Amino acid sequence: MKAATVIGLVIAFVGLAGGATIEGTAVTAIIQPPALLIVLGGTFGATMASCGMEGVKAIVPGYKLAMSPPDLDLPGRVRELVGLAERARKEGLLALEGELETIDDAFMRSGLQLVVDGTEPELVRDVLEAEIDGMETRHKQAYDVFEKAGGFAPTIGIIGTVLSLIHVLGNLADPGSLGPSISGAFIATLLGVGTANIVYLPIGGRLKKLSGQEAAMRTMVLEGILAIQAGDNPRIVTEKLLTYLPPADREAAREPSGPTCGADPPAAAAQGGVAMAGHRRRRKRGHESNLLRRALAGQLHRHGDPADGAVHRPLRHRQREHVEVRRAEDLASDAFSTARSSRATTRSSTAPRRPRSRRCCRREPAAARRRRRRLTRPRRARTTSCASSRSASTRRRAGAG
Repeated sequence: MKAATVIGLVIAFVGLAGGATIEGTAVTAIIQPPALLIVLGGTFGATMASCGMEGVKAIVPGYKLAMSPPDLDLPGRVRELVGLAERARKEGLLALEGELETIDDAFMRSGLQLVVDGTEPELVRDVLEAEIDGMETRHKQAYDVFEKAGGFAPTIGIIGTVLSLIHVLGNLADPGSLGPSISGAFIATLLGVGTANIVYLPIGGRLKKLSGQEAAMRTMVLEGILAIQAGDNPRIVTEKLLTYLPPADREAAREPSGPTCGADPPAAAAQGGVAMAGHRRRRKRGHESNLLRRALAGQLHRHGDPADGAVHRPLRHRQREHVEVRRAEDLASDAFSTARSSRATTRSSTAPRRPRSRRCCRREPAAARRRRRRLTRPRRARTTSCASSRSASTRRRAGAG
């Protein structure tokens, strides 16, 4: 909610003023020029000494940003990245060049420009991560001012109270003025603690949260750009990007897309079959296009600046011609393969069966057959027992005697 910061500050002020009024304290009692000068002036000077003039200049823009933050449409950004992934998968990465002018986010536009120019994925990641780190550093300089002011204000308030008490103790001769003087001395402490916890620290915390949300969105965009460059399936890209969204916003990011949306089941099945039939051909063509893109990127690097139109446009034209030629070759190859398979089927059904060769039907020679039988014949087991051998040896000795 954009107005949450304003509503919260109003509730805080109303709560403090209402409580003081119920206790019988006048709200206008805190408006004392000496206390305001000590607290506000001392806090401003200490903050300027700590953060410099650049930090002081960021105070007013910081208040404006906290009061009316930009709308980070994460579900819409996910749908946009998924749409770019679908087009890049169907038509190639060069087809995204025409979409760059319609992208409002400068970070996404610069990342896609690197991808279209044929930059390596590691270099794309390094460049975009450096951009995110630079953004976080700039944001830290903005909300660090409010955090420093929130730390200085209570201390400056205590200093103002001590100064007032010194003045009170120096005028003890007038007992009638001791009560108002002591109560006025604590106004400085009230102003210091109140401005720190109602004005400075909430704005600093709000800016810090907005910075974290924008960094998370840019990290999501970075992962989406790398997935588009890798040629991932749009469904995989969707599931990967949905992890950066809270569960309540994930259904809004799931936008049905594709040619089968709203179609009948038979028509959708037929379209799915056609898509599966051409999957291998598109995958091969995409691989060859990537190889050519890297080669052209090398040529662009050797020629000089890739943004030079005199060299950049002819090379892109060559790549488009290559893609068109490859598509025509794929169609011709499919037609030739279909015709050849049909001719082979007709020939196999009508051609006479070839006779078996006599050489393969020749009988085995007799000598080889006998040798094979002799080698494969099982050996006879010895069945002579010890008793029979012993009786045979006894009969031989008896005959010898």
